[in-house]
Amino acid sequence: MPPRVRVSLTARNVAQVRSRIERPEVPTGDAEAEDRLTRSMRPVLPTQLPGLRAYIEARTRFFDRALLRACGTGVQQVVVVGAGYDGRALRYRQPGVTFFELDHPVTQEDKRRRLAELGVEAGDVRFVPIDFGHQAPADVLAGAGHDPDRPTHFMCEGVTPYIPLDALHATFTSLRSCAGAGSTFAVDWAEERPRADVLRRAVLGVVRLGTVLVGERIVTTVTTEEAGDVLRAAGWTDVATERAGGYPALLSLARP
Repeated sequence: MPPRVRVSLTARNVAQVRSRIERPEVPTGDAEAEDRLTRSMRPVLPTQLPGLRAYIEARTRFFDRALLRACGTGVQQVVVVGAGYDGRALRYRQPGVTFFELDHPVTQEDKRRRLAELGVEAGDVRFVPIDFGHQAPADVLAGAGHDPDRPTHFMCEGVTPYIPLDALHATFTSLRSCAGAGSTFAVDWAEERPRADVLRRAVLGVVRLGTVLVGERIVTTVTTEEAGDVLRAAGWTDVATERAGGYPALLSLARP
C-alpha cells in the first residue's frame, strides 16, 4: 500500500456520524471528552451516504457491546486496531484497563494534537504508531507494554475494506500470537452480495464511490463464509458472524 500522507477522512466521517448516536456510558468514563474531540473536526461530507447512519449505529452498538462485555469479565487490555478518531478509550475509561490504540502515525498524531489542544487527559492511553503491511502488530504492542499472556479484547472497526486480504491475514495472525487465553476479537467487513441482491450491491457501489471521493478505496469485500475463513486461517476460533441490518456489511466476534 502507498504511504498515507494525510489523515483518514473516513475515520473523521465515522466519528461525526457516531456522535449523533445514543450510547452507553460508564461512571469512570469521559463521554464528553469524546464529543469534544469530534466537534473539533469539520464535517467531511455535506450529506451522508444512503443508510450510513443506520449501519454506523448497528456497528457502533456491536463494538460497544463486545468491549463492555469483555471488560465486565475482567479483561484489562483493549487493543483498538486502526483507531482513527475512536473515543472509546475516553468514554469507557476504567480503573485497571489499559487501551492500546494502533494507527497510522499521521492520523494518530493529529488526534493526539487535538486532544492536547482540548485539554483532554489521555495519559493512560497507549498510542502506538504502526505502518500496517510493513510492521507486525504484536511487535509494536510488545514495545508499548502489552502483555501477551493476559487476556485482551481486540477490536478492528472500519478497517478491513481498505486492506488487501493477504495483509489482513498477516495482521490477524500477528494479533492472534499475542492473544492470551480469554481474549476476544471483534471485527467488521464489507459484505460481497450475490448478483441477485441488486439493492445491497447498489448501496455498496455508492459506498465505494464515496470512499474514493475522500481519497480512500475499498479493496476487500467478503461473504459470510469468507469472513470466517480469514479469521480461522489466522488462528481464531469460535467465529460468530452476523449481518449488519440492511447494509452490505458483516460483524464478527472470534476467540483464540
